[in-house]
Amino acid sequence: MKKFLLTFSVLVLIIALLAFFIPLSEAADIYNGILRLHILANSDSAEDQNLKLKVRDVVLEEMKVFLADCNDLEDAEKIINDNIEKINSLAKDAVISDGYEYNVTTTLTIEYYPEKEYEDLTLPSGEYRSLRVIIGEGSGQNWWCVLYPPVCTGSASVKEELAETGFTTNQIKLITDTDNEKYTVKFKFVEFFSDLKYKVKKLFS
Repeated sequence: MKKFLLTFSVLVLIIALLAFFIPLSEAADIYNGILRLHILANSDSAEDQNLKLKVRDVVLEEMKVFLADCNDLEDAEKIINDNIEKINSLAKDAVISDGYEYNVTTTLTIEYYPEKEYEDLTLPSGEYRSLRVIIGEGSGQNWWCVLYPPVCTGSASVKEELAETGFTTNQIKLITDTDNEKYTVKFKFVEFFSDLKYKVKKLFS
């Protein structure tokens, strides 16, 4: 009982601290507003890693077309779900055209991602919606990017893309101003709370 009360008290303290730095609803929307692309190579061999990049290029090129006119994340997910077989077929064709017979599996799912720094933004670790493309055994090094907002494929700046797709000023600063001590602290609280939720979820699943 004492252990439970201690754990509960710690959770309450974390929530209170996080709420002080940034509203919880805003923090959650960082995860809820992003769709990521995750491509897993068959292995870490140079050939399989090069193949992974070729599949990446094919998928990204198709995503430019599919997501060009989508209005929000829900729209993006629907478009991908409606075209998931075509996306998988294009990825498979890229594998075959390079002389391989690996199977390709493409799914729209939810995955846990570690903290990831891109050129102009840093995404906290946690669970994100994800377009997952597995080549063969899928045991090689991964490749990640952000499909929506179209950070991978868009022509506008990251901050412009985020703002256009509904991210608040607070959220944008949180994941783009990571050299700012104030927002670094906020970022770490958001990340810690998300990781804690993930671990609790795994514990009881």
